Amino acid sequence: MDKFLNFFQSLWSFLLYSFPWRQIFYFIKDLFLILNAIILAIIVFVFFKIKNFRPKFSLVRKTKIKPLSKNILLKKQWQEIKKIGESEEPEKIYAAIIEADKLIENILKEEGIEGEHLADRLKKLDSYEIKTLNRLWEAHRFRNNLAHQEAFQPTLSEAKKALKDYEAFLKEIKVI
Repeated sequence: MDKFLNFFQSLWSFLLYSFPWRQIFYFIKDLFLILNAIILAIIVFVFFKIKNFRPKFSLVRKTKIKPLSKNILLKKQWQEIKKIGESEEPEKIYAAIIEADKLIENILKEEGIEGEHLADRLKKLDSYEIKTLNRLWEAHRFRNNLAHQEAFQPTLSEAKKALKDYEAFLKEIKVI
C-alpha cells in the first residue's frame, strides 16, 4: 500500500512541479492564435469572393443605354420642368410634377427596368443602393393623388417638395 501511495505522490509532484505546463500552455495559445489568423483570412477571402455574386443595379452611367447626347436631352427636359415648377401658379406646378413623373418613368424604362407603370418599376429598385428611393415614392404618390383625386388640394410647398424629391433622385442617378 505504501508503494501505491508513494507512486501517486511522486506522480502528483511530477505533474504539479516538474511537468512543463507553461510550455504546453504557450504552445496551445500560439496554436490557437495561428488558427484564428487562418480563419480570419478565410472569412475575408470568402467575403470578397461572395461580393462578386451580389446582383448589381446601378443607374450611374454603367449602362450602355444612354449616350451623352441623350443625357444632355434629359438635362434639358429637366430644366424645362424645373422652370415650369418655379411658377407660383398651382396648375403649372402640378403640370411640372406630372411631367417629372413621366421623365422618371422614361428613364427607368430605358434602363431596362420592367413594369407596366412607374410604381411597378420602383418596386424593382433597391433602397439600399438608391438613397432617394423613398422620396421618389412619396413624389409619385403625390402625383397619383393629383392625377386621380379631384378633391386633392395640396399646398404649393407640398408640390414644390415633390419636385425637389424628383430632382434629388435625378441627381443621385447622375442624370442632372
